[in-house]
Amino acid sequence: MRRRNSNLVIGLSIVGLLALMTLVSLVYTPHDINEMHREHRFEGPSARFWLGTDNFGRDVFSRVMHGGRTAFFVGSTAVAIGLVAGTMIGGIAGYAGSWIDEVFMRVMDGLLAFPGLIMALMVIAIAGPGTFNTALAIGIMSVPTISRIARSGVLQFKSMDFVQAARTIGVRPAAILVRHILPNVVSSLVIAGSVAFAAAILSEAGLSYLGLGVQPPTPSWGRMLREAQGHFLRSPWFTLAPGFAITLMVLGFYMISNGVRDALDVRGHHL
Repeated sequence: MRRRNSNLVIGLSIVGLLALMTLVSLVYTPHDINEMHREHRFEGPSARFWLGTDNFGRDVFSRVMHGGRTAFFVGSTAVAIGLVAGTMIGGIAGYAGSWIDEVFMRVMDGLLAFPGLIMALMVIAIAGPGTFNTALAIGIMSVPTISRIARSGVLQFKSMDFVQAARTIGVRPAAILVRHILPNVVSSLVIAGSVAFAAAILSEAGLSYLGLGVQPPTPSWGRMLREAQGHFLRSPWFTLAPGFAITLMVLGFYMISNGVRDALDVRGHHL
């Protein structure tokens, strides 16, 4: 039991520390994120600049702290879009069945046929780059996968006795879906949301690295990697700092998803 829950504990600890760093950045950073100290360009870690400085002499640690805001905003917004839209589509398709299920799922299959990055690029090409548009594009990417998870859960529970009993006493289909079926699918959606959050962080970093995601002067870990790519030998901390932050965030959410899944497995064995 203790071994299985270690994933959840470690994952929550990692994400909690990153969230704490991000919250602190709302009121304090060691330096202004856009303040340039040209005489200190490419300076190594020191008491003044904890993670060194970048090619403009800006404090890397302050920008990593502020970049956490971007990561959490894009991740949470994308996951919210994916969960709301995906759960609605999958829930309606699974409960209604018949041609509605067929139409909804074929549309989702069509979206899944597109590589996620290509789909995101299409959305950004239409809506334009920016923080919210990046989150919107990534959220749309996650809808097909989450809708299939929601549909699978609804199909599993809609024929059970408690649902049949609700139908018998005249409970409306929408109420049955929302009050009786979806609460039983929440655990699967939590796992899917954790995985989607990790994927959103990677997608945002990739889009910002390509210059199509979050735009300057807003710090983004992916954008910082792009700015650092030509200076690794001269200033490795400039590259390693945002790269390590991305790795920790993704690792944390994957461990949370594994921990939740393992905890549910343990609960299932005891039942």
